[in-house]
Formats: sequence, structure tokens, C-alpha cells
Amino acid sequence: MTQVYKVARMGDAILKEPAAHVEDPLFEEIQTIIENMKVTIVALKSTGVAAPQVYIPFQITVFRLRPHGAPDDLPLDQYPWTVMINPKIVAQSEKKTARWESCLSLPDLTGWVERFDTVTCVYLDENGVRQTLEAKGYLARVIQHECDHLQGVLYPERMTSMEKFGFRDEIQALYAKH
Repeated sequence: MTQVYKVARMGDAILKEPAAHVEDPLFEEIQTIIENMKVTIVALKSTGVAAPQVYIPFQITVFRLRPHGAPDDLPLDQYPWTVMINPKIVAQSEKKTARWESCLSLPDLTGWVERFDTVTCVYLDENGVRQTLEAKGYLARVIQHECDHLQGVLYPERMTSMEKFGFRDEIQALYAKH
């Protein structure tokens, strides 16, 4: 039976610890965790979640994004799932771009975070097959954000200034005026 996991919030010790390597992605417990992470993402209407965010200290992240070139009105339930087990960013561009980021573990907050424009990530998929993905733009940002969770890093730690960090509603109102 699937379940919606509770999300750890900033300040919880599990979010500061590096996650453990998954030895066997096909182990039944790992497959159940992945399914429950998907159920949690759907229930919370989120893009993705890393296992430590749901109190599971393993190197697993699950997310879904609208496919490049897909129509803007593509229903969310048709976005493909990406499951990364033991992901490792092995290369990145020199160029970085700053954008607003949010996180389930920092509800209602947002911050201006600089990330690499392009990354190459090596990981195991949910079938235990080794994958290499070169990601650009928003996909690269999501991968970096989720991989940070697996290392015990939250996005405010990547910010260069706290000037653009705060509650989403207030930040949107402030920057809408400019």
C-alpha cells in the first residue's frame, strides 16, 4: 500500500546529513520508497523530492518535468518521471544563471540562487540501469537542487546574498513593483 510521506523542514537534522549509497536499487524496499516518493510528489503538487526530505537517508531523488517541446497545456499526470539513484554530477559548465528557487522543506519561502547552466549527471535509474544525462536550463537546476539534498545542502546555502530571500508572497509583491 502506498503512502504520502511527511516532509522534513529546514532545521531537521536529516536535511544536514549526506545520504547513504543505495546498494541494490531493485531491492523491494527501495522500489516501495520510490513509489511512495512519486505519490508524495503528486499529493503535494510538487516537481520533485529527495529521499532525505521524506526522512529516508538514501541517495534517491524523484522528479517530473514537462518534456522539452511538449505543449504548455500537457496535463501534469503525463509528465514523465525521472528517478535518480546514487546520482553524481560529473561535469558542469562554467556559466551560471541565477533564478528563484523554492523547496518543500522551506515552505512558502523563495530565494535567488545561482546554478550551473549545464550539468552532466551519472546515476542508476529505478531499474538499476546506469544512465548519463546532460542537462541544460531548468532540468540542470532541478538536478543540482535535488543532488544538493543528498549531500545535506539546502538552497539558501547556495545563495550569495540574503537580500533576495523571503516569503514567496512578499518577494513576488516586492519584485512585481520593479
